[in-house]
Amino acid sequence: MSWAALRQASSKSKAKKTWTERARKKGFDEGVNKGYQRGLADYKITYECSICDQEIIMRPNSNDHQAMKDMIKQPGWAYSSCLEKKK
Repeated sequence: MSWAALRQASSKSKAKKTWTERARKKGFDEGVNKGYQRGLADYKITYECSICDQEIIMRPNSNDHQAMKDMIKQPGWAYSSCLEKKK
């Protein structure tokens, strides 16, 4: 095989590798984004502003989150099965 043929074969190999790496990175990035969006949908804590009705995002374990958990416990919120057992 001539030197020119070796160089040409080497450059084609690099191009394939670069394309493969780009495709792998694109797939990885899409998967991360899809997982992030699903996580938001499943675990994001939100409520609406009582004045403008815009969504407010509450950070988990923040002071607001703790206050909300404490407030829910006050009126005796519980699973319906637990309430029935208590009767």
